[in-house]
Amino acid sequence: MPPAALARLRSTKAFATENEFFQKLLSDLETESDPLIRTTKKEAIVEPGLIFVKRLIPLLKENASALPKCAEWLQKINKSVVPSNCMRACTSVVVEIRFNDSTNTEEKYAADVHYITTQEWALEFETLKRDIMDDLEDDALGDDQSIEAKTASDKLKLGKVRDLSTILGQTVMIRESTAKSFSQKINDIIGSTGEEDQAACWPFVQVVKVRLKAPILQNGLVLVDLPGQGDYNVARARVSESYIRKLNHIWVVAKIDRAVDESITRNLLGSNFKRQLLMEDKYNNDFLAFIATHIDNVDYNNVIQQQQGKDKLLTDVLNKQKQQKLALADCAKQRRALQNGLKKVNADIKSIKGLQGDVPSQTLHGKRKRNDMAEATDSINESSLHNPSSRLEIIQEQRKNMLEEKGTAVKREGELKANVETLRIQVMMECISARNRFVQNRLQHDFESGLTEYKQKVSQSRDDESPKVPVVTKDIRRCNLRTFCVSSMAYESLQKKKAWSKKPEAFPTLDSTQIPQLQNFAKQCTLARRERIASDLITQLGLMYVDIKASAESKNETHGLSEDQRVELLSLLIQKFKMHELAIQQLQNDTKSELHLCTDELLSTLAKAVSRAPGKAAKLCERMKSQKLPPHTWKAICARNGVYISSGKNQKRHNWQEYFASVVLVPFTAAWDESVNKTIPKVLQRHRANVLEEFSIYADDIKDTVELICNPEYKPLQGILEQVSLLKNEANIHLFDIRKLGWKHAQEISIETTRLAAIGLKPYTSKMSKETGKGVGKRMKDLLSDHIEKTSMYVNMDQNIRNILEKKKHELSHKLLETSMKASRKL
Repeated sequence: MPPAALARLRSTKAFATENEFFQKLLSDLETESDPLIRTTKKEAIVEPGLIFVKRLIPLLKENASALPKCAEWLQKINKSVVPSNCMRACTSVVVEIRFNDSTNTEEKYAADVHYITTQEWALEFETLKRDIMDDLEDDALGDDQSIEAKTASDKLKLGKVRDLSTILGQTVMIRESTAKSFSQKINDIIGSTGEEDQAACWPFVQVVKVRLKAPILQNGLVLVDLPGQGDYNVARARVSESYIRKLNHIWVVAKIDRAVDESITRNLLGSNFKRQLLMEDKYNNDFLAFIATHIDNVDYNNVIQQQQGKDKLLTDVLNKQKQQKLALADCAKQRRALQNGLKKVNADIKSIKGLQGDVPSQTLHGKRKRNDMAEATDSINESSLHNPSSRLEIIQEQRKNMLEEKGTAVKREGELKANVETLRIQVMMECISARNRFVQNRLQHDFESGLTEYKQKVSQSRDDESPKVPVVTKDIRRCNLRTFCVSSMAYESLQKKKAWSKKPEAFPTLDSTQIPQLQNFAKQCTLARRERIASDLITQLGLMYVDIKASAESKNETHGLSEDQRVELLSLLIQKFKMHELAIQQLQNDTKSELHLCTDELLSTLAKAVSRAPGKAAKLCERMKSQKLPPHTWKAICARNGVYISSGKNQKRHNWQEYFASVVLVPFTAAWDESVNKTIPKVLQRHRANVLEEFSIYADDIKDTVELICNPEYKPLQGILEQVSLLKNEANIHLFDIRKLGWKHAQEISIETTRLAAIGLKPYTSKMSKETGKGVGKRMKDLLSDHIEKTSMYVNMDQNIRNILEKKKHELSHKLLETSMKASRKL
């Protein structure tokens, strides 16, 4: 809505107060279906809303009693922050990218590089040194260098970094005015070329925080590129985990050829990550998106061979191309026939002109010696010899017609060549589109299958004695995975302004690269949070206005109430409040009873999971031992307390902490998903509706009571009534936000359970990382089973999860009661 329209709306007689303006505007906005338009309008209201408040400053100077309330509201407004959404991809360094709000042109491109501390590097160095020493011991037995030792050696190649004291524990600031110079400096830090003369900084980097003046980041979007599967470092892992706990979205990024050849959505989302997403109710298309890159890198013949006959659009274009090529061949054949015919006709003309004496006899006799002249002479009948002028006219007319036909054929051939060339490009475009569609369908299938299979797994793990019942997939099929197949190279080529720059044939427009679609999606990722903040700000501004105005209007003003009226009014209001409080308390008790049933179900499942944990852990040990890991890899895992990513061609992530924690968490996840993600939100939704209904009843009771004792024009009553809808809106938002507590406690349970697994494994891994001698491989594996059999980690997990659930129950009850009564107390 333009500012002029806002001004006209505000100036209409229908709005008696500024607060009514806010209320009317909000009610109109809620009917807007497009979230982008709705959010943009709400954000546009905030600025004039602040102007409205500034107009009340003179009132503050006259009424000191309004100052404390004003300060309280302003503090609430200032606490509202822009949203941050994190997207996940893969590098070796944690890279955060956000908007650069600096006005200094020399700092257009900025980055803060945070290096790990000296203590963190000392621990990492000891682990890497142990990998190399273990390999030297194996090498004495004649083995080749292990992958673990090679990876450790590569990390210890410092290149130009000769003095680590200059970077460890430091934050290095990079400020540049051009993208080229900035890119060169930042790539030396977050990239690794493998060349010895390069500064191998990335093993020492904890996080890089980049700030750019990119328009897409202006609305609060924050991109975070997290380490992938190629490296594991304790310090970086800790930073990554802190980001993951705050993620609003995850983008899985991979080259499109990998998406074609592998089940990416299954492989990149590990079992533990799927479990965490399911517990936090984020295993859905609102949280996950997939980006397939390098779509310009395509083998067209291979795509045609695989997709012709399967992809209708590609098949149709190929058929059109085939038809046009056949038509072109026929047209070219016709043109060549006309050319040959014209040669014969020209020869006939020359022959006839020779008979008439137009051509020298010597030349004529020489011509007749040629085959074509002989053929031309044969075509001249006796009458032509007696009447050459008549025959010449006929042949010249034929020649004229043939020239016209040839011109038409040449033109048609040119058109067909243009069509064939156009279809060649269309085939290229359709090959890319066909592969994109194939990848999107494949990813969608893998996404749905992966979710179905994992839900099946946790459901069966919850109760091993129950028969295997297929998971109902009606909720899964609606999860349409957002997939973008993009080409940044084509996008950059199309954006070049220079006329001589080569444009990619298969990408005629920017939209064909799908980068603009991805940009729009990135903007949409911030809409929910932005709208939530804008709505809250508008509500706070409205309440602030009402408070200040009421304080200013009440200065030195008597309301004409006698002492008896005042006592009676106060008594009735207290009575109404107590009745309302009892009603809310009853709603609270009903809701608590339902929530306790959900908690009891969780505790029951937890007890079963813990009782079965030793047996399942023993089976897990047998599976781990059967993997036939070489001793140096097993020792490398132990050196890192069970968390290690092997390098090389067959790269694999090992996380024993997660493996042993999952023995309890997997069956517990099924109950959590059923109770916390499905049942409790319904309970809270009913509670929210009931509380808001009770609040409306309470507000009406106050209005009736005041009108009974006073009169309808009583000014404090007007102030109360102006707050009702604003307080109701505020209560609605805060009650809705309570559901997020489930996500918070899901993270707590996962973190705590994995922490206890790490503590439980520590005695074994510490001892095994130093184990040497003949038969060390078998000895380490056998001792793992013995250690897990004797560990008390599952008893500790049981107790700590119960403590978290108890805390969750009390926190939820307290939050419900506090939020349910907050608006009523204010009123």
